[in-house]
Amino acid sequence: VFCFPPEELPSGDDLKFSFQNLEELLDPKLLIGYAFKLCKHGGQAWCESVFSLWTSALLSLSSNQVNAVENILGHTLLNRCFVLLQGLDEAEDLMRAADPDSDTRDWPDSYEDFYDKQWPGDTFEDFLHKTFASTTIELVRQKADPQRVKEMFRNMDTERVKSIVWKLVQGQSCGCNRRNCTRGALRFGLGADLLMALIDKGLPRCCWAGHWGPFNDNLLQHIMAPLAAVPFDWNPEDGAKAELCIFLAERFSLEELCHQATDGQIAFSHAEEFCAAWAAD
Repeated sequence: VFCFPPEELPSGDDLKFSFQNLEELLDPKLLIGYAFKLCKHGGQAWCESVFSLWTSALLSLSSNQVNAVENILGHTLLNRCFVLLQGLDEAEDLMRAADPDSDTRDWPDSYEDFYDKQWPGDTFEDFLHKTFASTTIELVRQKADPQRVKEMFRNMDTERVKSIVWKLVQGQSCGCNRRNCTRGALRFGLGADLLMALIDKGLPRCCWAGHWGPFNDNLLQHIMAPLAAVPFDWNPEDGAKAELCIFLAERFSLEELCHQATDGQIAFSHAEEFCAAWAAD
């Protein structure tokens, strides 16, 4: 696929996904830029059809390929997957970089050269999140070796791992110092699904337990505090976050469940506030 400009791709029946190396297969700038060009020249449905081949190519990798150590730091294919998922936070910038006319367009009116006659917006980014994150989750579930997962994350700085993982689950403050800022989170609760898959595959406890961040909260509080503040903003599509809360509560110690953040609140308090608001509605 990557051998052709999007406008020169053969029909779907004749299409084969090829790549030079695994680095190319998971490069966020290359993938998001190419997906944008496909969407521009053939529409989002065409883009989704092509990227189903990308998913198949990744999931066809052997366990040995997925778990192979790539450098002295112990990095594997999963490290590349995490770089790709973090790149979703820059999707809009990468899309504009892939559009040679971005600087001269009369936004939002000049889309005549787009197949769908519109700029690929939220639905396109939804597709990117679902495709990249769901594929990564399946790789973890189907191919990741528990011992390799432990070793990979033990060789990384614990605080950095927490920053990445917690951000993918719930987002992170962009400097506004508000708990309900979810910048950088994977959509549709996919970050929660990914974390549960990683924990099941041996993610070290220090990467998901304990407390961290500007509010000195644990991951339960990190998820529940924003919901308790605005309970009716709950999106049923984020149901995996609720599953993750139960998943974590079953694994936390009593001390962790009663941990007080900088605002003096504990996870139980947030759960009580959330339930009380819904009961009163």
